[in-house]
Amino acid sequence: MASGVPYALLTLFCFGLNDLLFKRAAQHGAASHQIMMVLTLTMLPFFMAYGLLTQSVVPAPAALWGSLGGLFAFFGFYNFSRSLRSGAVSVLSPIFRLQFVVTAVLALAFLGEYLSIVKVGGLLLAIAAVWLLLGNAVGAKVEVPRDAMARVLMATIAVGIAFFLFKLALRQGATPATVLLCQIFALASASTLLSVYFDRAFTASPAALRYGIPFGVSQAVGFGALIEGLAIGEASVLVPIAQLSFILTAVIGLTFMKEAVTARKMVGLAAAVGAVALLALAARHV
Repeated sequence: MASGVPYALLTLFCFGLNDLLFKRAAQHGAASHQIMMVLTLTMLPFFMAYGLLTQSVVPAPAALWGSLGGLFAFFGFYNFSRSLRSGAVSVLSPIFRLQFVVTAVLALAFLGEYLSIVKVGGLLLAIAAVWLLLGNAVGAKVEVPRDAMARVLMATIAVGIAFFLFKLALRQGATPATVLLCQIFALASASTLLSVYFDRAFTASPAALRYGIPFGVSQAVGFGALIEGLAIGEASVLVPIAQLSFILTAVIGLTFMKEAVTARKMVGLAAAVGAVALLALAARHV
């Protein structure tokens, strides 16, 4: 595979692990703002070490798009976590996962990325997979407060814009190592300030540390791989592939957690695999 797809597949795997870690952390009572602080502070030394080892951190005005992207990402993930306080995850999670649609539309509109029938098919299958694997059971009626819906919509748009800004920084000449450092400085600073504001102290619970640190390691590997991929590939291909990380979550649930095997889940997995295949094929023909 070419055009950054292997990087996106690594990101898919890492983001899938993160889904499981976040779920476990929430089950053990870890506050979302503390998890955000711990994971971003864990990512920081990894990206600093990467920059030193590669000697590729080059100050450039374009890298500031990475900092802005980090702030958009913070705004998005914070509002998504807030939306879950009053809204059903079965409704809000699928909406939040559609952030890749925002990134793809922006990349196609403003970065001149190529739109093909194969790419359109891959994006449509990805949207179908989100609905099938993460949405409500057919016929279920779940009420979502307006505040929660507004927050998840803002979160979805914000994170989609963040990935677009990372690609924009790379397109304008910033190196991957520079973008990684700029975005993590912005994200870690915002997350730490928010956590200190909420707790009136620089502190984290044992659960936040237990799950936030491995979360940060996995996120550093996955996000670092995605940025490296975006340096050579299209955002409208790679971000949708990376955001299909719930494939791993679904497979683990069916295989090891003995979740019920339903026709909906199997069709959803097939749609997700088909989406990855079509998007990878689209990347070959760029």
